Amino acid sequence: MFAKRFLAIIPACLSVTFLGCDSGSWSPPDVPTTVAKAEIDCATPVKTTEGEVVGTAASSDACAWQGIPFAAPPTGERRFRPPEPPASYGTLDATTYRPDCPQILTGFLAPAGTDEDCLFLNIWRPSVDTGHGLDNLPVMVFIYGGAFQLGGGSWFLYEGTDLTRHGVVVVTFNYRLGPAGYLAHPDLVTDNSKGANGSWGTLDQIAALDWVQQNIRNFGGDPDNVTVFGESAGAISTCQMIASPLAEGRFQHALMESGNCVAGTPKQSFAQTVQYLTEAGCPTTGAAAIDCLRDKTPQELWDAVTLDTSFAFWPHVDGVALKQQPIDAIESGSASDVDLIAGFNDDEMTVVRLLPVFSKSRNMDWDSFYALIADEYGSEVANAVRENYAAEEYDSPVELWFDVLEDHIFTCSSMSAVQALGSTRRTYMYDFAVEPGAFDTEPWVRTFHSLELSFVFGNSAFLQLFYHNDDSAERIIRQSEIVQRYWTRFARTGDPNGDDDPRWPEYKEDRTIMHLDEAPDPLPGFKAGACDFWNKVLPRNNDDLFHYMARLNFYDSENIAIELPF
Repeated sequence: MFAKRFLAIIPACLSVTFLGCDSGSWSPPDVPTTVAKAEIDCATPVKTTEGEVVGTAASSDACAWQGIPFAAPPTGERRFRPPEPPASYGTLDATTYRPDCPQILTGFLAPAGTDEDCLFLNIWRPSVDTGHGLDNLPVMVFIYGGAFQLGGGSWFLYEGTDLTRHGVVVVTFNYRLGPAGYLAHPDLVTDNSKGANGSWGTLDQIAALDWVQQNIRNFGGDPDNVTVFGESAGAISTCQMIASPLAEGRFQHALMESGNCVAGTPKQSFAQTVQYLTEAGCPTTGAAAIDCLRDKTPQELWDAVTLDTSFAFWPHVDGVALKQQPIDAIESGSASDVDLIAGFNDDEMTVVRLLPVFSKSRNMDWDSFYALIADEYGSEVANAVRENYAAEEYDSPVELWFDVLEDHIFTCSSMSAVQALGSTRRTYMYDFAVEPGAFDTEPWVRTFHSLELSFVFGNSAFLQLFYHNDDSAERIIRQSEIVQRYWTRFARTGDPNGDDDPRWPEYKEDRTIMHLDEAPDPLPGFKAGACDFWNKVLPRNNDDLFHYMARLNFYDSENIAIELPF
Protein backbone atom coordinates (compact mmCIF):
# COMPACT_ATOMS: atom_id res chain seq x y z
CA MET A 1 0.00 0.00 0.00
CA PHE A 2 2.84 2.39 0.88
CA ALA A 3 4.51 1.87 -2.47
CA LYS A 4 1.34 2.39 -4.44
CA ARG A 5 0.50 5.58 -2.54
CA PHE A 6 4.08 6.74 -3.10
CA LEU A 7 3.72 6.54 -6.88
CA ALA A 8 0.35 8.26 -6.79
CA ILE A 9 1.20 11.21 -4.53
CA ILE A 10 4.58 12.29 -5.90
CA PRO A 11 3.38 14.19 -9.01
CA ALA A 12 0.99 16.41 -7.10
CA CYS A 13 3.44 17.04 -4.25
CA LEU A 14 6.17 18.44 -6.46
CA SER A 15 4.56 21.82 -6.86
CA VAL A 16 2.14 21.77 -4.79
CA THR A 17 -17.39 29.66 -0.10
CA PHE A 18 -17.91 32.12 1.36
CA LEU A 19 -21.38 30.71 2.13
CA GLY A 20 -23.00 33.73 3.73
CA CYS A 21 -24.92 34.21 0.48
CA ASP A 22 -25.77 32.11 -2.51
CA SER A 23 -24.78 32.82 -6.10
CA GLY A 24 -28.27 33.82 -7.06
CA SER A 25 -28.73 36.63 -4.52
CA TRP A 26 -25.21 37.95 -4.01
CA SER A 27 -24.35 41.56 -4.90
CA PRO A 28 -21.32 43.65 -3.89
CA PRO A 29 -21.79 46.42 -1.34
CA ASP A 30 -21.45 50.07 -2.23
CA VAL A 31 -17.73 50.70 -1.82
CA PRO A 32 -16.24 54.03 -2.97
CA THR A 33 -13.97 53.77 -5.98
CA THR A 34 -10.51 55.25 -6.37
CA VAL A 35 -9.80 58.21 -8.62
CA ALA A 36 -7.56 57.57 -11.62
CA LYS A 37 -4.25 59.38 -11.45
CA ALA A 38 -0.82 59.08 -12.97
CA GLU A 39 0.76 57.66 -9.84
CA ILE A 40 -0.48 55.86 -6.71
CA ASP A 41 0.83 56.60 -3.22
CA CYS A 42 1.19 53.11 -1.77
CA ALA A 43 0.94 54.39 1.82
CA THR A 44 -2.49 55.97 1.33
CA PRO A 45 -5.10 53.95 3.26
CA VAL A 46 -7.46 51.97 1.03
CA LYS A 47 -11.06 51.33 2.09
CA THR A 48 -12.37 47.79 2.35
CA THR A 49 -15.65 46.39 3.67
CA GLU A 50 -13.95 45.83 7.05
CA GLY A 51 -11.98 49.07 7.43
CA GLU A 52 -8.91 50.63 5.87
CA VAL A 53 -5.63 48.94 4.93
CA VAL A 54 -2.23 50.58 4.63
CA GLY A 55 0.19 49.02 2.16
CA THR A 56 3.73 49.67 1.03
CA ALA A 57 5.79 50.12 -2.12
CA ALA A 58 6.78 46.72 -3.51
CA SER A 59 9.02 48.40 -6.08
CA SER A 60 9.39 51.78 -7.74
CA ASP A 61 6.28 51.08 -9.81
CA ALA A 62 4.12 48.68 -7.74
CA CYS A 63 2.24 48.66 -4.43
CA ALA A 64 1.63 45.69 -2.17
CA TRP A 65 -0.87 44.92 0.59
CA GLN A 66 -0.15 41.80 2.61
CA GLY A 67 -2.03 39.85 5.23
CA ILE A 68 -5.55 41.20 4.71
CA PRO A 69 -8.15 38.93 6.39
CA PHE A 70 -10.86 37.79 4.00
CA ALA A 71 -12.61 35.52 6.54
CA ALA A 72 -12.74 35.01 10.28
CA PRO A 73 -10.09 32.79 11.90
CA PRO A 74 -11.18 29.15 11.33
CA THR A 75 -10.30 28.19 14.90
CA GLY A 76 -12.15 26.56 17.80
CA GLU A 77 -15.76 25.89 16.87
CA ARG A 78 -15.10 27.29 13.36
CA ARG A 79 -12.74 24.40 12.59
CA PHE A 80 -14.35 22.05 10.02
CA ARG A 81 -16.99 24.66 9.16
CA PRO A 82 -17.52 27.04 6.24
CA PRO A 83 -15.65 30.35 6.47
CA GLU A 84 -17.38 33.26 8.15
CA PRO A 85 -17.03 37.01 7.43
CA PRO A 86 -13.96 38.75 8.87
CA ALA A 87 -14.28 41.18 11.77
CA SER A 88 -13.97 44.92 11.26
CA TYR A 89 -10.52 46.25 11.96
CA GLY A 90 -10.55 50.03 11.65
CA THR A 91 -7.12 50.67 10.13
CA LEU A 92 -4.93 47.65 9.36
CA ASP A 93 -1.17 47.62 8.79
CA ALA A 94 -0.92 45.47 5.64
CA THR A 95 2.81 45.85 5.05
CA THR A 96 3.94 42.36 6.07
CA TYR A 97 2.76 38.82 5.38
CA ARG A 98 0.61 37.00 7.91
CA PRO A 99 0.92 33.26 8.61
CA ASP A 100 0.11 30.58 6.05
CA CYS A 101 -2.17 27.70 7.04
CA PRO A 102 -0.81 24.69 8.98
CA GLN A 103 0.59 22.10 6.60
CA ILE A 104 2.64 18.97 6.20
CA LEU A 105 5.98 20.82 6.19
CA THR A 106 5.42 23.38 8.94
CA GLY A 107 6.76 26.80 7.98
CA PHE A 108 8.23 25.59 4.70
CA LEU A 109 8.82 28.72 2.59
CA ALA A 110 6.36 30.70 4.75
CA PRO A 111 7.99 34.01 5.76
CA ALA A 112 5.60 34.48 8.70
CA GLY A 113 5.36 30.80 9.62
CA THR A 114 2.05 28.95 9.93
CA ASP A 115 -0.94 29.34 12.19
CA GLU A 116 -4.54 28.19 12.18
CA ASP A 117 -5.57 31.86 11.95
CA CYS A 118 -4.50 31.97 8.32
CA LEU A 119 -7.27 33.18 6.01
CA PHE A 120 -5.41 36.16 4.58
CA LEU A 121 -4.86 37.49 1.09
CA ASN A 122 -2.24 39.65 -0.59
CA ILE A 123 -2.61 42.23 -3.38
CA TRP A 124 -0.17 43.81 -5.82
CA ARG A 125 -1.04 46.60 -8.22
CA PRO A 126 0.89 48.99 -10.48
CA SER A 127 1.58 52.37 -8.89
CA VAL A 128 2.62 54.01 -12.15
CA ASP A 129 0.62 54.03 -15.39
CA THR A 130 2.46 51.83 -17.90
CA GLY A 131 -0.06 52.38 -20.68
CA HIS A 132 -3.09 50.57 -19.26
CA GLY A 133 -4.31 53.19 -16.80
CA LEU A 134 -4.52 52.75 -13.05
CA ASP A 135 -8.18 51.83 -12.59
CA ASN A 136 -10.42 49.02 -13.83
CA LEU A 137 -7.40 46.82 -14.43
CA PRO A 138 -7.79 43.08 -15.04
CA VAL A 139 -7.52 41.05 -11.84
CA MET A 140 -5.53 37.81 -11.65
CA VAL A 141 -6.35 35.66 -8.59
CA PHE A 142 -3.82 32.86 -8.02
CA ILE A 143 -4.47 29.55 -6.23
CA TYR A 144 -1.29 27.79 -5.07
CA GLY A 145 -0.48 24.11 -5.49
CA GLY A 146 0.97 21.55 -3.09
CA ALA A 147 -1.30 18.49 -3.26
CA PHE A 148 -3.74 20.21 -0.85
CA GLN A 149 -1.15 19.38 1.82
CA LEU A 150 1.18 22.40 1.69
CA GLY A 151 1.56 25.86 0.17
CA GLY A 152 0.74 29.47 0.88
CA GLY A 153 -0.05 32.78 -0.75
CA SER A 154 3.08 34.30 0.80
CA TRP A 155 5.60 32.02 -0.90
CA PHE A 156 8.24 33.99 -2.80
CA LEU A 157 7.45 32.07 -6.00
CA TYR A 158 4.06 33.83 -6.15
CA GLU A 159 5.21 37.41 -5.45
CA GLY A 160 3.12 39.51 -7.83
CA THR A 161 5.22 42.63 -8.37
CA ASP A 162 6.68 41.69 -11.74
CA LEU A 163 3.32 40.77 -13.26
CA THR A 164 1.90 44.20 -12.42
CA ARG A 165 4.24 45.72 -15.02
CA HIS A 166 1.76 44.40 -17.59
CA GLY A 167 -1.10 46.43 -16.15
CA VAL A 168 -2.84 43.84 -13.95
CA VAL A 169 -3.78 43.51 -10.29
CA VAL A 170 -2.51 40.26 -8.71
CA VAL A 171 -4.11 38.52 -5.72
CA THR A 172 -2.86 35.50 -3.77
CA PHE A 173 -4.57 33.98 -0.73
CA ASN A 174 -4.42 31.12 1.74
CA TYR A 175 -6.88 28.26 2.04
CA ARG A 176 -7.08 25.51 4.63
CA LEU A 177 -5.04 22.39 3.89
CA GLY A 178 -4.98 18.73 4.86
CA PRO A 179 -7.38 17.69 7.61
CA ALA A 180 -8.32 21.30 8.46
CA GLY A 181 -9.24 21.90 4.82
CA TYR A 182 -10.79 18.66 3.62
CA LEU A 183 -11.75 16.36 6.48
CA ALA A 184 -15.19 14.85 5.82
CA HIS A 185 -17.42 13.07 8.31
CA PRO A 186 -21.16 12.32 8.23
CA ASP A 187 -21.76 14.31 11.43
CA LEU A 188 -20.30 17.46 9.90
CA VAL A 189 -23.28 17.77 7.54
CA THR A 190 -25.55 18.72 10.44
CA ASP A 191 -22.78 20.62 12.22
CA ASN A 192 -23.05 23.66 9.94
CA SER A 193 -25.92 25.59 8.44
CA LYS A 194 -24.93 24.99 4.83
CA GLY A 195 -24.72 21.20 4.87
CA ALA A 196 -21.12 21.32 3.64
CA ASN A 197 -18.86 18.35 4.31
CA GLY A 198 -15.12 18.17 3.80
CA SER A 199 -14.90 21.12 1.41
CA TRP A 200 -13.57 23.73 3.84
CA GLY A 201 -10.54 24.64 1.74
CA THR A 202 -12.67 24.94 -1.39
CA LEU A 203 -15.12 27.19 0.44
CA ASP A 204 -12.17 29.33 1.56
CA GLN A 205 -11.23 29.79 -2.09
CA ILE A 206 -14.74 30.98 -2.90
CA ALA A 207 -14.70 33.28 0.12
CA ALA A 208 -11.54 34.90 -1.25
CA LEU A 209 -13.25 35.40 -4.62
CA ASP A 210 -16.20 37.01 -2.85
CA TRP A 211 -13.88 39.40 -1.00
CA VAL A 212 -12.26 40.33 -4.32
CA GLN A 213 -15.67 41.08 -5.80
CA GLN A 214 -16.52 43.39 -2.93
CA ASN A 215 -13.22 45.23 -2.60
CA ILE A 216 -10.86 44.96 -5.55
CA ARG A 217 -12.11 48.12 -7.29
CA ASN A 218 -10.49 50.20 -4.55
CA PHE A 219 -7.16 48.58 -5.40
CA GLY A 220 -7.46 49.50 -9.07
CA GLY A 221 -9.02 46.22 -10.19
CA ASP A 222 -12.12 45.52 -12.26
CA PRO A 223 -14.41 43.06 -10.42
CA ASP A 224 -16.08 42.30 -13.74
CA ASN A 225 -12.81 41.14 -15.31
CA VAL A 226 -11.30 38.51 -13.03
CA THR A 227 -9.08 35.59 -14.04
CA VAL A 228 -8.64 32.65 -11.67
CA PHE A 229 -5.39 30.79 -12.27
CA GLY A 230 -3.52 28.10 -10.40
CA GLU A 231 -0.87 25.41 -10.62
CA SER A 232 -1.08 21.69 -9.74
CA ALA A 233 -3.56 21.51 -6.81
CA GLY A 234 -4.28 25.15 -7.63
CA ALA A 235 -5.14 24.20 -11.21
CA ILE A 236 -7.36 21.39 -9.93
CA SER A 237 -8.98 24.01 -7.70
CA THR A 238 -9.39 26.33 -10.68
CA CYS A 239 -11.35 23.66 -12.52
CA GLN A 240 -13.45 23.18 -9.39
CA MET A 241 -14.15 26.93 -9.33
CA ILE A 242 -15.42 26.57 -12.91
CA ALA A 243 -17.65 23.67 -11.84
CA SER A 244 -18.87 25.01 -8.49
CA PRO A 245 -22.27 26.73 -8.53
CA LEU A 246 -21.10 28.82 -5.55
CA ALA A 247 -18.32 30.44 -7.60
CA GLU A 248 -20.47 31.30 -10.60
CA GLY A 249 -20.20 34.94 -11.68
CA ARG A 250 -17.06 35.61 -9.61
CA PHE A 251 -14.67 35.37 -12.59
CA GLN A 252 -14.69 35.50 -16.40
CA HIS A 253 -11.47 33.69 -17.38
CA ALA A 254 -9.59 30.68 -16.00
CA LEU A 255 -6.07 29.38 -16.46
CA MET A 256 -4.99 25.89 -15.38
CA GLU A 257 -1.27 25.09 -15.11
CA SER A 258 -0.64 21.35 -14.76
CA GLY A 259 -3.93 20.28 -13.24
CA ASN A 260 -7.01 18.22 -13.98
CA CYS A 261 -10.79 18.20 -13.60
CA VAL A 262 -11.47 15.28 -11.28
CA ALA A 263 -12.31 15.22 -7.58
CA GLY A 264 -12.72 12.56 -4.91
CA THR A 265 -15.83 10.75 -3.73
CA PRO A 266 -17.56 11.00 -0.33
CA LYS A 267 -17.41 7.23 0.15
CA GLN A 268 -13.63 7.12 -0.09
CA SER A 269 -13.18 10.27 1.99
CA PHE A 270 -15.39 8.90 4.78
CA ALA A 271 -13.55 5.58 4.78
CA GLN A 272 -10.16 7.23 5.09
CA THR A 273 -11.44 9.65 7.73
CA VAL A 274 -12.31 6.64 9.91
CA GLN A 275 -8.72 5.43 9.53
CA TYR A 276 -7.45 8.94 10.32
CA LEU A 277 -9.61 9.21 13.46
CA THR A 278 -8.16 5.93 14.67
CA GLU A 279 -4.63 7.26 14.14
CA ALA A 280 -5.61 10.42 16.04
CA GLY A 281 -6.95 8.40 18.99
CA CYS A 282 -10.52 9.66 18.54
CA PRO A 283 -13.91 7.94 18.32
CA THR A 284 -14.84 7.20 14.73
CA THR A 285 -18.55 8.01 14.91
CA GLY A 286 -20.86 10.58 16.43
CA ALA A 287 -20.34 14.15 17.56
CA ALA A 288 -17.63 12.90 19.94
CA ALA A 289 -15.37 12.26 16.93
CA ILE A 290 -15.60 15.89 15.82
CA ASP A 291 -15.25 17.21 19.37
CA CYS A 292 -12.11 15.14 19.80
CA LEU A 293 -10.56 16.61 16.65
CA ARG A 294 -11.53 20.15 17.65
CA ASP A 295 -9.63 19.65 20.89
CA LYS A 296 -6.43 18.82 19.00
CA THR A 297 -3.75 21.39 18.25
CA PRO A 298 -3.05 22.03 14.55
CA GLN A 299 0.20 20.08 14.87
CA GLU A 300 -1.62 17.14 16.46
CA LEU A 301 -4.02 17.10 13.52
CA TRP A 302 -1.05 16.77 11.16
CA ASP A 303 0.78 14.25 13.35
CA ALA A 304 -2.09 11.81 12.75
CA VAL A 305 -1.80 12.05 8.95
CA THR A 306 -0.25 9.00 7.30
CA LEU A 307 0.56 8.37 3.66
CA ASP A 308 -2.50 6.14 3.45
CA THR A 309 -4.84 8.77 4.90
CA SER A 310 -3.46 11.86 3.15
CA PHE A 311 -5.75 11.24 0.18
CA ALA A 312 -8.74 11.66 2.45
CA PHE A 313 -7.83 15.33 2.51
CA TRP A 314 -8.48 16.23 -1.10
CA PRO A 315 -11.59 17.93 -2.52
CA HIS A 316 -14.51 15.63 -3.18
CA VAL A 317 -18.05 15.94 -4.47
CA ASP A 318 -19.84 17.06 -1.30
CA GLY A 319 -23.11 18.27 -2.85
CA VAL A 320 -22.49 21.89 -1.83
CA ALA A 321 -19.23 23.25 -3.21
CA LEU A 322 -19.21 20.52 -5.85
CA LYS A 323 -22.46 18.90 -6.90
CA GLN A 324 -20.81 16.55 -9.42
CA GLN A 325 -17.41 15.71 -10.82
CA PRO A 326 -15.96 18.92 -12.35
CA ILE A 327 -15.40 17.34 -15.75
CA ASP A 328 -19.03 16.12 -15.74
CA ALA A 329 -20.28 19.60 -14.86
CA ILE A 330 -18.29 21.13 -17.71
CA GLU A 331 -19.33 18.54 -20.27
CA SER A 332 -22.99 18.78 -19.25
CA GLY A 333 -23.01 22.56 -19.60
CA SER A 334 -23.82 23.22 -15.93
CA ALA A 335 -20.44 24.83 -15.14
CA SER A 336 -19.53 28.50 -15.40
CA ASP A 337 -19.16 29.75 -18.96
CA VAL A 338 -15.60 31.11 -18.96
CA ASP A 339 -12.66 31.44 -21.32
CA LEU A 340 -9.98 28.88 -20.52
CA ILE A 341 -6.28 28.24 -21.01
CA ALA A 342 -5.03 24.85 -19.81
CA GLY A 343 -1.65 23.25 -20.21
CA PHE A 344 1.21 21.25 -18.83
CA ASN A 345 4.97 21.16 -18.71
CA ASP A 346 6.94 19.23 -21.28
CA ASP A 347 8.51 16.87 -18.74
CA GLU A 348 6.43 17.16 -15.57
CA MET A 349 7.86 14.21 -13.68
CA THR A 350 11.55 14.50 -14.49
CA VAL A 351 12.54 15.07 -10.87
CA VAL A 352 10.82 11.83 -9.85
CA ARG A 353 13.00 9.95 -12.33
CA LEU A 354 16.02 10.76 -10.18
CA LEU A 355 14.67 9.04 -7.09
CA PRO A 356 16.61 5.88 -6.21
CA VAL A 357 13.39 4.01 -5.48
CA PHE A 358 12.93 3.57 -9.23
CA SER A 359 16.47 2.41 -9.98
CA LYS A 360 15.61 -1.29 -10.18
CA SER A 361 13.34 -0.67 -13.16
CA ARG A 362 16.11 0.93 -15.23
CA ASN A 363 17.23 -2.45 -16.53
CA MET A 364 13.78 -3.74 -17.46
CA ASP A 365 13.64 -4.81 -21.10
CA TRP A 366 10.86 -3.60 -23.37
CA ASP A 367 9.21 -6.97 -23.91
CA SER A 368 8.88 -7.42 -20.14
CA PHE A 369 7.49 -3.92 -19.88
CA TYR A 370 4.69 -4.46 -22.39
CA ALA A 371 3.95 -7.86 -20.88
CA LEU A 372 3.62 -6.27 -17.45
CA ILE A 373 1.20 -3.65 -18.81
CA ALA A 374 -0.86 -6.38 -20.47
CA ASP A 375 -0.96 -8.37 -17.22
CA GLU A 376 -2.05 -5.38 -15.14
CA TYR A 377 -4.31 -3.53 -17.58
CA GLY A 378 -5.05 -5.83 -20.50
CA SER A 379 -3.88 -6.06 -24.09
CA GLU A 380 -5.91 -3.03 -25.25
CA VAL A 381 -3.94 -0.72 -22.94
CA ALA A 382 -0.63 -2.38 -23.84
CA ASN A 383 -1.34 -1.87 -27.56
CA ALA A 384 -2.36 1.76 -26.98
CA VAL A 385 0.90 2.43 -25.15
CA ARG A 386 2.87 0.89 -28.04
CA GLU A 387 1.01 3.01 -30.59
CA ASN A 388 1.10 6.36 -28.80
CA TYR A 389 4.49 6.36 -27.03
CA ALA A 390 7.45 5.54 -29.26
CA ALA A 391 9.88 3.39 -27.26
CA GLU A 392 12.91 4.78 -29.09
CA GLU A 393 12.28 8.21 -27.53
CA TYR A 394 12.87 6.93 -23.98
CA ASP A 395 15.92 5.69 -22.11
CA SER A 396 13.95 3.09 -20.18
CA PRO A 397 10.42 1.72 -19.83
CA VAL A 398 9.87 3.50 -16.52
CA GLU A 399 10.53 6.86 -18.19
CA LEU A 400 7.91 6.07 -20.83
CA TRP A 401 5.46 5.13 -18.09
CA PHE A 402 6.08 8.47 -16.37
CA ASP A 403 4.93 10.16 -19.57
CA VAL A 404 1.83 7.98 -19.48
CA LEU A 405 1.20 9.08 -15.89
CA GLU A 406 1.64 12.73 -16.90
CA ASP A 407 -1.13 12.23 -19.44
CA HIS A 408 -3.28 10.47 -16.81
CA ILE A 409 -2.84 13.23 -14.22
CA PHE A 410 -2.55 16.44 -16.22
CA THR A 411 -2.90 16.37 -19.97
CA CYS A 412 -5.95 14.37 -20.96
CA SER A 413 -8.44 15.56 -18.35
CA SER A 414 -7.47 19.16 -19.14
CA MET A 415 -7.98 18.51 -22.85
CA SER A 416 -11.49 17.22 -22.14
CA ALA A 417 -12.38 20.40 -20.25
CA VAL A 418 -10.96 22.61 -22.98
CA GLN A 419 -12.82 20.71 -25.67
CA ALA A 420 -16.11 20.95 -23.78
CA LEU A 421 -15.84 24.68 -23.07
CA GLY A 422 -14.59 25.36 -26.60
CA SER A 423 -18.06 24.96 -28.03
CA THR A 424 -19.15 28.22 -26.42
CA ARG A 425 -16.04 30.10 -25.27
CA ARG A 426 -12.46 30.77 -26.32
CA THR A 427 -10.17 27.96 -25.20
CA TYR A 428 -6.44 27.42 -25.60
CA MET A 429 -3.91 24.75 -24.68
CA TYR A 430 -0.14 24.87 -24.21
CA ASP A 431 2.89 22.68 -23.67
CA PHE A 432 5.53 24.64 -21.74
CA ALA A 433 9.18 23.78 -22.40
CA VAL A 434 12.61 25.15 -21.60
CA GLU A 435 14.96 24.52 -24.50
CA PRO A 436 17.94 22.15 -24.04
CA GLY A 437 21.10 23.87 -22.89
CA ALA A 438 19.44 26.63 -20.89
CA PHE A 439 19.95 25.02 -17.48
CA ASP A 440 22.86 23.23 -15.80
CA THR A 441 20.40 20.53 -14.78
CA GLU A 442 19.69 19.51 -18.38
CA PRO A 443 19.22 16.71 -19.33
CA TRP A 444 18.24 15.28 -15.93
CA VAL A 445 15.32 17.38 -14.75
CA ARG A 446 14.44 19.54 -17.75
CA THR A 447 10.98 21.22 -17.68
CA PHE A 448 9.76 19.71 -14.43
CA HIS A 449 6.44 20.11 -12.62
CA SER A 450 5.94 23.70 -11.36
CA LEU A 451 8.95 25.16 -13.22
CA GLU A 452 6.71 27.46 -15.28
CA LEU A 453 5.68 29.37 -12.14
CA SER A 454 8.90 31.38 -12.06
CA PHE A 455 8.38 32.30 -15.71
CA VAL A 456 4.76 33.31 -15.07
CA PHE A 457 5.54 35.47 -12.04
CA GLY A 458 8.91 36.63 -13.37
CA ASN A 459 10.72 35.71 -10.17
CA SER A 460 14.19 35.27 -11.60
CA ALA A 461 15.83 34.73 -8.19
CA PHE A 462 14.68 31.12 -8.25
CA LEU A 463 15.59 30.64 -11.91
CA GLN A 464 19.11 31.89 -11.23
CA LEU A 465 19.72 28.65 -9.37
CA PHE A 466 19.71 26.97 -12.78
CA TYR A 467 21.58 29.49 -14.96
CA HIS A 468 24.99 28.50 -16.18
CA ASN A 469 25.97 31.62 -18.14
CA ASP A 470 24.75 35.07 -19.15
CA ASP A 471 23.27 33.73 -22.38
CA SER A 472 21.06 31.36 -20.36
CA ALA A 473 19.87 34.23 -18.19
CA GLU A 474 18.92 36.32 -21.21
CA ARG A 475 17.11 33.42 -22.85
CA ILE A 476 15.14 32.55 -19.74
CA ILE A 477 14.16 36.14 -18.98
CA ARG A 478 13.08 36.59 -22.61
CA GLN A 479 10.92 33.45 -22.37
CA SER A 480 9.44 34.69 -19.10
CA GLU A 481 8.41 37.94 -20.79
CA ILE A 482 6.66 36.02 -23.57
CA VAL A 483 4.71 33.90 -21.08
CA GLN A 484 3.74 36.95 -19.03
CA ARG A 485 2.45 38.74 -22.11
CA TYR A 486 0.29 35.75 -23.10
CA TRP A 487 -1.06 35.33 -19.55
CA THR A 488 -1.87 39.01 -18.97
CA ARG A 489 -3.42 39.58 -22.41
CA PHE A 490 -5.67 36.62 -21.71
CA ALA A 491 -6.58 38.16 -18.36
CA ARG A 492 -7.42 41.43 -20.11
CA THR A 493 -9.54 40.13 -22.99
CA GLY A 494 -9.91 36.33 -22.82
CA ASP A 495 -7.54 36.08 -25.80
CA PRO A 496 -3.76 35.62 -25.25
CA ASN A 497 -2.84 37.04 -28.65
CA GLY A 498 -1.40 40.45 -29.40
CA ASP A 499 1.74 42.54 -29.85
CA ASP A 500 4.28 40.81 -32.08
CA ASP A 501 4.18 37.42 -30.36
CA PRO A 502 3.44 34.29 -32.42
CA ARG A 503 -0.28 33.74 -32.83
CA TRP A 504 -1.77 31.21 -30.43
CA PRO A 505 -4.69 29.43 -32.15
CA GLU A 506 -7.78 28.37 -30.29
CA TYR A 507 -8.13 24.70 -29.42
CA LYS A 508 -10.59 23.54 -32.08
CA GLU A 509 -11.19 20.51 -34.28
CA ASP A 510 -7.53 20.14 -35.27
CA ARG A 511 -6.62 20.23 -31.55
CA THR A 512 -3.71 22.62 -31.97
CA ILE A 513 -1.81 23.53 -28.83
CA MET A 514 0.92 26.15 -28.36
CA HIS A 515 4.43 24.91 -27.69
CA LEU A 516 5.62 27.61 -25.27
CA ASP A 517 9.37 27.73 -25.49
CA GLU A 518 11.71 30.55 -26.51
CA ALA A 519 10.09 30.68 -29.95
CA PRO A 520 6.46 29.56 -29.45
CA ASP A 521 4.88 27.67 -32.28
CA PRO A 522 1.57 25.78 -32.78
CA LEU A 523 1.49 21.98 -32.69
CA PRO A 524 -1.62 20.47 -34.38
CA GLY A 525 -3.09 17.30 -32.92
CA PHE A 526 -0.70 17.11 -29.96
CA LYS A 527 -1.33 13.86 -28.01
CA ALA A 528 -4.82 13.70 -29.48
CA GLY A 529 -4.65 9.94 -30.10
CA ALA A 530 -3.30 9.13 -26.66
CA CYS A 531 -5.86 11.32 -24.89
CA ASP A 532 -8.74 9.95 -26.96
CA PHE A 533 -7.80 6.53 -25.65
CA TRP A 534 -7.12 7.50 -22.04
CA ASN A 535 -10.27 9.57 -21.71
CA LYS A 536 -12.19 6.48 -22.80
CA VAL A 537 -10.67 4.13 -20.22
CA LEU A 538 -9.55 6.26 -17.28
CA PRO A 539 -11.75 6.59 -14.17
CA ARG A 540 -13.46 9.97 -13.86
CA ASN A 541 -12.93 10.48 -10.14
CA ASN A 542 -9.77 11.10 -8.18
CA ASP A 543 -9.94 8.04 -5.91
CA ASP A 544 -10.26 5.47 -8.68
CA LEU A 545 -7.79 7.33 -10.89
CA PHE A 546 -4.99 7.06 -8.32
CA HIS A 547 -5.74 3.39 -7.78
CA TYR A 548 -5.65 2.83 -11.53
CA MET A 549 -2.30 4.57 -11.92
CA ALA A 550 -0.68 2.72 -9.03
CA ARG A 551 -1.33 -0.77 -10.37
CA LEU A 552 1.90 -0.97 -12.33
CA ASN A 553 4.68 -1.84 -9.87
CA PHE A 554 8.02 -0.65 -11.25
CA TYR A 555 9.75 -0.44 -7.92
CA ASP A 556 10.84 -2.72 -5.11
CA SER A 557 8.11 -2.23 -2.53
CA GLU A 558 10.11 -4.15 0.07
CA ASN A 559 13.19 -1.95 -0.22
CA ILE A 560 12.08 1.64 -0.75
CA ALA A 561 15.24 3.69 -0.72
CA ILE A 562 13.88 7.04 0.45
CA GLU A 563 11.51 8.43 3.05
CA LEU A 564 8.91 11.01 2.15
CA PRO A 565 8.86 14.25 4.18
CA PHE A 566 5.19 13.86 5.06
